[in-house]
Amino acid sequence: MSEIVKPAIEIVPESDLKGSNEWLRTELHALNVRFMGEYKSEPFSVMAKVGDVPVGGIAGSVHLGWLSIDITYIEEKYRGQGLGRQLMEAIEEEGRRRGATRAYVETASFQAEGFYAKFGYAVYGRFSDFAPGVDRIFMRKDQL
Repeated sequence: MSEIVKPAIEIVPESDLKGSNEWLRTELHALNVRFMGEYKSEPFSVMAKVGDVPVGGIAGSVHLGWLSIDITYIEEKYRGQGLGRQLMEAIEEEGRRRGATRAYVETASFQAEGFYAKFGYAVYGRFSDFAPGVDRIFMRKDQL
């Protein structure tokens, strides 16, 4: 039996993050597959543009039947005009097309909790005072 060498711990410099993060993702995926079966993550985004200029959008991915809403942003002058609703409807529709039956999102108390609630997302977790006076909120929708 060979002796296990004690690993050295190091902070990875920013210039090397891409490689180390890719290794971490690959290894974690391999472990997950052992327990959940083979799956893939399909990232995509839905964008709103004026001409060729983006003014809002939602980025997400579908994996294991879940739509993950990762980034939502709309320029301030375009808010409150129904653009967010159009983007949510589009990303949920694309998520369903890609096999998602449920969805989840993470937001902050100053961001969009009420917005997501309008689409049937419910809070399942909250970190109070994640930053001073700001809660981090986890929401899910159990039927797309």
